[in-house]
Amino acid sequence: MRNLLTDVEGIAVGHAADEQARTGVSLIIPDKPAIAAVACMGGGPGTRETDALKPENLVHHIDGLVLAGGSVYGLEAASELTLIMGQAGRGFPTGAALPSPIIPAAILFDMNNCPANQEAKQWSLDNPPPYRALTHKAYAACGTNYELGNVGAGYGAQAGNRKGGLGSASSLCDDIIVSAMVAVNSLGSVCDGLGNFYASYLAQEGDGLPNTPPKNVSADPMANSKLAFSKTETPDLNNTSI
Repeated sequence: MRNLLTDVEGIAVGHAADEQARTGVSLIIPDKPAIAAVACMGGGPGTRETDALKPENLVHHIDGLVLAGGSVYGLEAASELTLIMGQAGRGFPTGAALPSPIIPAAILFDMNNCPANQEAKQWSLDNPPPYRALTHKAYAACGTNYELGNVGAGYGAQAGNRKGGLGSASSLCDDIIVSAMVAVNSLGSVCDGLGNFYASYLAQEGDGLPNTPPKNVSADPMANSKLAFSKTETPDLNNTSI
């Protein structure tokens, strides 16, 4: 057990990120169509193909999942993965020239995380968002081993006033492996009043505890941080689980 989503056999994960725009894409690709369900919460969720997963509907399996930053612009990643999977022959058979890949997606809001480089997210028809290109990079990187933290869909995420990111966990219950992967872009503090992470007691090998500060480094929390992004407003708390 590696505490990864891919501890469940038959799943591959790939990440890609744009350093300038501080955003990214994560793909989850099952090696065969997989049963899926969804729960959408919050006042402004951003999703694609989630209604298709309702149990009363025709489609019961998916061909891939997309998590992305970029708010609504990030949904382009699912469109590109649909083309990739359809060209590979994956998808719901319709009798047409191509099958219809079922690619649900969910996005997070990371649009104002680089105030010093606003031009990086001034997208237009002449300067399109990077999510289609990132999808190809993430697809090429898909495998059973993948990085956690400041990667993929979590590259531009925040957790209150701290850096968010991408996390993963797995557990063996009798003969069943349960695993999860989450892009954390949460509202509110992840620390208690003493500055300790609420979830530090759950961490393995001290991963949830703060690192010891290096010597001769300013105590100003912004002085030595490259990824302490500021936000002028916080959108409604949204949570989509697929």
